[in-house]
Amino acid sequence: MFRTILLFITFGILTAGCAWMGGTHGREERITFQPDSTISTPDPNLPNPDEFIAVDEHPVQIYGEPPIYPVAARRANVTGSVMVQAFVDPQGKVLKANALKCDRPGYGFEIAAVAAAYKGKWRPATVNGKPIGMWVTYKVDFAHH
Repeated sequence: MFRTILLFITFGILTAGCAWMGGTHGREERITFQPDSTISTPDPNLPNPDEFIAVDEHPVQIYGEPPIYPVAARRANVTGSVMVQAFVDPQGKVLKANALKCDRPGYGFEIAAVAAAYKGKWRPATVNGKPIGMWVTYKVDFAHH
């Protein structure tokens, strides 16, 4: 009888400790991605992302910051990919980035991909040898290492 009571007390302490330390009790941890409210509002200083621009050379990424693998995705052992749309200015800096599509929403992939986009460096597009700003779309894959 004493051992049974001790076992229940120990189990209760361990269960409470896991909950206190952020345990999920077998549930998947999901994140709700709330896009920046400016995404739906066009920026008057940037061209429309759907506008066609004839260029001599398209932007080329010369440095891409690896995105941070979201904790929720790591805990759930989930992989995914995100389509990112970014405006690259004439100096090769990303001024605006959006997550267009994510194949596994709710795990934080969108947030990580957009955050990494702002850290990237690009060789800008050119028209008649002059750098210009334009939108680019690219895919970010998240895979376990």
